Amino acid sequence: MDLSISDLAHLATWAYLVIAGVAAADAIVPVLPAETLVILGGVLSARGDLSIVLVILAGAMGAFLGDNISYQIGRVANRKGKTVDEMSGRFGKMLEWSEAALAARGSSMLLIGRFIPGGRTALSFGAGFVRYSRAKFATADLFSAIVWAAYGALIGLFGGKVFEKHWWAGLALGLVITGIVTVLIEVSRKISGRGATISEKRAELQAKREARSPRQPRRRGSRQGSTPVTQVLETGPPEGFGTADTTEATEATEASDSGQGTEAPDAPETTRTPER
Repeated sequence: MDLSISDLAHLATWAYLVIAGVAAADAIVPVLPAETLVILGGVLSARGDLSIVLVILAGAMGAFLGDNISYQIGRVANRKGKTVDEMSGRFGKMLEWSEAALAARGSSMLLIGRFIPGGRTALSFGAGFVRYSRAKFATADLFSAIVWAAYGALIGLFGGKVFEKHWWAGLALGLVITGIVTVLIEVSRKISGRGATISEKRAELQAKREARSPRQPRRRGSRQGSTPVTQVLETGPPEGFGTADTTEATEATEASDSGQGTEAPDAPETTRTPER
C-alpha cells in the first residue's frame, strides 16, 4: 500500500527516533543524510505533522551522542599515546589538521566544523585521539549540536511555509540554502586567512615536537643495540679502518713472494782440525 508523506508523518515517534539515530551515526559514518532529515523534519513541522521543538531536540541529542561516541573511539584508538606525526596517509593528515584546528581556534572550532564537509567527524575523532579535554569537548559540542539542529530545522520550517502544498519543494529549498551557507563559510575562511592560521599552528606544533624529541639519524642497514662487530658485518668497516696495517702486511707478502725460487745464502765453511 502506498503511503503519502502525511501518512508517514503520523508515525511521529518513529520519525524523531530516526532523526536522532541518523544524526548520531553520521558522526561515525559521515555519508548519512543527517542534515537532510533534520531539514525534512522542519518541513513537516510547517505542515503540522511534527513538532519543531522535538525535531530540534531529536537532532541535537542524536548529534551530541554520536560526537561523544566518535570522541571515545578516537581516545581508545590512541591508548599508547602516539603523536599525530606517527600516523601516515590521509588519516595522519586528518589528525594533524584536527589537532592544529583545536589548538588554534579552541572549542569554537567544534561549531565551525559542523558546517565544513567532513569537519564534524575529523574533529570529534581527532579530539579524542589527541586527548583534548573531555569536559571542554562535551560542553562545546552540546552547544554546537543544538545550534546545528536548530539551524537545519528552522530552514526546513521556512521552506515548508514557502511551499505549503509541496513538501519536496520545501525540502529542496532548504537544501539549497544550506549549500549556499556552506559555500559562504568556506569562502570566508579562505578570505580571512583562517585556513592559513591553522596551517601555521600545525607547523608550530610539529616544530615543538621535534624540539622535544629530536630524531637521531641512523645509518642505513644498522640496527639499534647492535655490537661493533655486527655493525661491521652489516655495513662494512669504517673508511680508512686498518689501512696502515693492511699496507704493511701487503708489502711483507710481496717481499716474501719476490724471494721464491732463489737460493739461500751459503753457510760459512767450517774448518776441521786434523786428528792427531
